[in-house]
Parts: sequence; structure tokens; C-alpha cells
Amino acid sequence: MAELVDETAQKFLEKSGYNCLPLFSKEEIAALKNLYDQHFGRVEVKGMFSNHSLGVSSTGLTIEISKKMEAILGSSLKKKFKNFNFFLGAYISKQANLEEEFDLHQDWNIVNEQEKPSIQIWIPLTEVTPENGSLFVMQYSHRFYDNYRSGSFGVARLKTDKLIKPYITPLSLKPGECIVYYNSTFHGSYPNHTSDNRVVAIVNIVPDDTSAVYYELNKKESRTDIYEVDAVSFLEGLESLEKGKIPASFKLTRSEALPAVVNDNITTAELVSLYKKYAKQSSGLKSFFSGVRKFLSLSE
Repeated sequence: MAELVDETAQKFLEKSGYNCLPLFSKEEIAALKNLYDQHFGRVEVKGMFSNHSLGVSSTGLTIEISKKMEAILGSSLKKKFKNFNFFLGAYISKQANLEEEFDLHQDWNIVNEQEKPSIQIWIPLTEVTPENGSLFVMQYSHRFYDNYRSGSFGVARLKTDKLIKPYITPLSLKPGECIVYYNSTFHGSYPNHTSDNRVVAIVNIVPDDTSAVYYELNKKESRTDIYEVDAVSFLEGLESLEKGKIPASFKLTRSEALPAVVNDNITTAELVSLYKKYAKQSSGLKSFFSGVRKFLSLSE
């Protein structure tokens, strides 16, 4: 399983679905910023800009950017993580003075999460706070559903209404600090109330002993079609995938039944109920181990 080398940090990630950690040097962040400025510094950012999304940049440039990110960050990644392969890297920029919040959501599956999860690393190039569009997460939410998320299956997107806001964790980071989270963790980002675009790099790593996959909703046959992919084939096919279509170059690996969870049916009320359930379980385990430690200390 792809995981953090630090055992304490890994345990928190597994329990909570995210962790905030200092991972990269000032020099590495500066190199990421220079790469962004070189290729996208003059791009007019409208809303949310992602260099690997539909129609933003050529496939060749998208692949080049990903490989250069791996070259910049590879050494530190190998020190901080183990049992992983670098899958892809990209930039996401949020427009200055943007009043819109990016909805609570999960990212696409790119591995069989029931076996071993993949990890996203959200790397701000400047200091981020709720004022300029930092992330917020829902603790424990990586454990809520065994669902498939893709261009054809879709992704649940939920407004952070009054019901759910008390269960959302806002995060602030300085350059070099990152948010490490699972693709299945519910997260979103605040509006950007400042006069500068908020730019972050995103890196996705996968377990080194499993294949990356794409999950396709085959409505005609009422089944899930699964395609093994690598970073290049995934990025080359991303324009079609974002439209819910399978690229002609993809070869079917296997098929299975449709998942029980329908993403469009997920509600904020359900998320709150599940949060309370897993928070209670986590609190119960903490109390149990505290009691064991107390008993052992009294026995000495």
C-alpha cells in the first residue's frame, strides 16, 4: 500500500482521510512556481483552471508538465512515502476575487480502493487560508462509501449548507506544507477573496503493486467496465473520459456488477449521519486504548 514513512502521520491519514504535513523545500516550491509561470503565467484564469482538464492545454504539454513535476518532487516523495508509484501531476488555479466555493466532492477512483487506496497531495505554491481559497475536508469521509467515480459514473457535488458546515475542517498552509488525502475523501475549497490567483500543484501517487484503472458505467449492459491505464494513456484519453466516453485506444480488462451507491443520491444529511457514526467509533477506540494504558500502568 502507498503510505507515509512516518508511522504516526500514516495512522492519522488512515483514521481521518487526510493529513497536513511539511513535505517539500523552498527550492522545490520555487521550481514548481517557475514551471507554472513558464507555461501558464499569462493564462487568464476564469473560475477554476486545471492544466490537465478538457481543452486547457495540449496532451503533450500535460504529459510534459507531469513528468517535470515528478523530476522536481521525486526525491522528497521517496523520502516521505513508500510502496508507491508517481501517477500524475498537474496545476490547479483559482481565480482572484472569485466568490464561488468549490463544492464538497470526491475525486475519481484510479485504483481499486477496496484493496489499496491512491493518495492525492495538494501542494500550494503560496500561503493558503480560507480567505484565498484553501481546502476544507470532511474527516473520516474516505470510509463512507464504496463507490465508483469517473466521467460516466459522475461525482457527488454538495453545497456546504448550515447542516454540514459544523462537520467541515478548514485547512491553512504555508509553502512547503501540503495536504495529503485519499481520492475518496470529501473535500472542497473556499472562495478566493484576494486579488491574486491561488495556484497549487496536485500530485497523485498509487500503490506500486497494483494497476491504475478507469471505471466506466456501461448503461447498455447495466454493468461496470474496468480498463487498466497508465498515466500516459489516461491523460491522452482524458478529453473523452471527461465527456463520459471511452477512448478507442482503451482495451477492456474486466467487468463487474454496478456499485450499490449512486453518487447522485448522496446527500448532506447522509454525510452528517455517517460522520457522526465514524467519529463515535474513533472516539470509542481512543477511550478503549486509554483504558488499556491506564490498566497496564496500575498493574506495574
